[in-house]
Amino acid sequence: LDEGLTSEMEEGALDYDRICPDCGKYLIADEDGVIKCECGFKSRIATADIDDLPENVPELVMMGRKAFLDRDPKMLNNIGERILEFDENNWYGFVSLASSCAIDGQIGESMMLFTQASEHLDQKDRKEFRDCLLDILSESIMSGDPDPMSMMFMHVLFEALDRSLAKDCNISLALVDRVSKASFDDSAKGFQASMMVNPVFSFEIMHSTSLRHLKETCSKLLDLVDAIRAGNDSIKKDSSNLKQDVSDYVRTYNDLLRHMMSSIDGRTAGMNDEKIGYLAGHWAASMDAYSDMASKVNEAMFEDDDAPYNPKSNSIMKAKHAIDRFLDDYLMSS
Repeated sequence: LDEGLTSEMEEGALDYDRICPDCGKYLIADEDGVIKCECGFKSRIATADIDDLPENVPELVMMGRKAFLDRDPKMLNNIGERILEFDENNWYGFVSLASSCAIDGQIGESMMLFTQASEHLDQKDRKEFRDCLLDILSESIMSGDPDPMSMMFMHVLFEALDRSLAKDCNISLALVDRVSKASFDDSAKGFQASMMVNPVFSFEIMHSTSLRHLKETCSKLLDLVDAIRAGNDSIKKDSSNLKQDVSDYVRTYNDLLRHMMSSIDGRTAGMNDEKIGYLAGHWAASMDAYSDMASKVNEAMFEDDDAPYNPKSNSIMKAKHAIDRFLDDYLMSS
């Protein structure tokens, strides 16, 4: 049970599985281990079937791989709990729990569990970890159940991956590629996917000093924005009532990302590879100064990104000015 939560015991609630962290109600899980509260809270606990699982971790991992292919959240949760019972630092135990959460639509919880998994990753398991994360998170993001607060955990996930053995797996941009290929036939899907732009751009600009990489990041994010926009424009019946919000987001991002790309092209025209590489190396050796510049442009780009779209708005003009200032300062080292 969550510590520190106090509430008067409800009549008839002597037998319960968890206290709702949001409203304090005493909750009972159904036969599949799913806990739901009237306030919207949802979670899952291990079921009695967990006692029938083997105690051998390699065997449990094999069972977990099958449950992953079957997209069985109940089995994945039980297997994850069982693995961690016998090996508390087993990365696959955390991946099983993360996958269960993602299938249940708990994206934030899933990202935090993938974060824990990355802390215990072995070199030989990097590819399987990467494939699992990309498969299940891309599916969850496109589930059509928008949860913008949960998407903010993507910042935490990317930072954790950068400190782990998954550092060079290029997961953030690969995730963008996966989601870009999805069908945005509902505005809720477009809304959720548009929430990726901020954490992906922020992570990439703060962790790479290369203008080539920054341009590649913008290009991939523009592919995502274009896909969202095309799908959103084709929606006839907006059952999720988010079409206008999505339109505002993607048009703002389109303007700013294209301005960044064209500004990079304009300022580096005629530069050879050696010069561009020198600039990246210079700022990599002066990371504190670079981080200060990058954080300013990053803040300006997303300061007011949820405002109604207006290409001449103060927020967009301010962001474009910040982009120009960032690139001018970046090139001063030459």
